[in-house]
Amino acid sequence: MKAEEIIFWLVAVLVIAVAAWTLFGSPGIGEVAFMVSLAVLGQTMILWREFYSFKGKAEADMGHIKNRLDSIEIKINKILEK
Repeated sequence: MKAEEIIFWLVAVLVIAVAAWTLFGSPGIGEVAFMVSLAVLGQTMILWREFYSFKGKAEADMGHIKNRLDSIEIKINKILEK
């Protein structure tokens, strides 16, 4: 697991723990709202980072596929010209 994945799941567990803690009456609603909003913000940032990382990899792979298709097209055109 990568560090981002570990942090993501820790924050998810934190949100669940705070929700459970609230059910048993310990923190006030303001503190809970603040903690949950920070956790959601953190998870959103991690997800966006992963999305853009994936997007860059996908673009690189698509470029490779385009090059392969171009070379296949050139070979087909050479065969058809004969």
